[in-house]
Amino acid sequence: MNLKCGHLIAIIFAFGVLGAIILSFFTVTLSKIEPVRDRLTGYPTWHGVYQGFDRQKNDTMGTFIAVIMLVVGLIGLKLVLNPPTKPSLITKFYTVSDDNQESVISEVSTIGFNRSLVTYTLITSITAIAGVIFDIGKLWSAIGLFHNTIEIIILLLIGSGGRLTNVSYFVWMLIYIVSVAGICIFSNFPIDALFFKIQGLCMDYALVIEFVRIYISTKNHQDAGKDELPLDNDDYNDNQSKLLPITFNHHNSIIFLILASSAHVF
Repeated sequence: MNLKCGHLIAIIFAFGVLGAIILSFFTVTLSKIEPVRDRLTGYPTWHGVYQGFDRQKNDTMGTFIAVIMLVVGLIGLKLVLNPPTKPSLITKFYTVSDDNQESVISEVSTIGFNRSLVTYTLITSITAIAGVIFDIGKLWSAIGLFHNTIEIIILLLIGSGGRLTNVSYFVWMLIYIVSVAGICIFSNFPIDALFFKIQGLCMDYALVIEFVRIYISTKNHQDAGKDELPLDNDDYNDNQSKLLPITFNHHNSIIFLILASSAHVF
């Protein structure tokens, strides 16, 4: 009962903050921003020229990030297409009951989640390249939108225990894609840019929160001495060197996702 009340309070608070943000647009006068023209198409972008802006440095940084993401994505693609078979390298989502028994209700392989992460990495690379070619603007949003869509899929996979079985999920994702695309297409600057940025940040922060939540719950479960989760790396490799473990134990491996998602926000 207390948990449900907490969820209700959190939802009301979130809607209150969202309402305050929306109202702020009607009370604050934004300075006039003259958007830069895209050098390829000549369309107005979603940013102006600020002091010290260097297009060459900006393009170089975007290209560098895209190349790094592409290399990482291709390595990840090889791994998810040929998943490991050794028990110490196989990871799963474990859904644990909320009652006092703390028993495992279900376990689902994380292969779908891992493939989503790889897809997310590759699409992020494509999005970065598109940002260099088209610059960040209305035309770019048609590609950047799918970057956010993969974030939603990752959140849904986490929330559903690692497997999407409800068709309504895909219907809502289609509604999301059409709605965001429509608002970005038919809204004028800077409303389109602000809307796309805010809705994207919602997913970015949600990923950080979800990964932190999984880390805390997994760590607490292990610290409490529960034995429902499978053995971690140390249990499988007692006689091997601790300097080069095959895997990290359960909660520590999630730290990488927390760091990556946090860096992505900024």
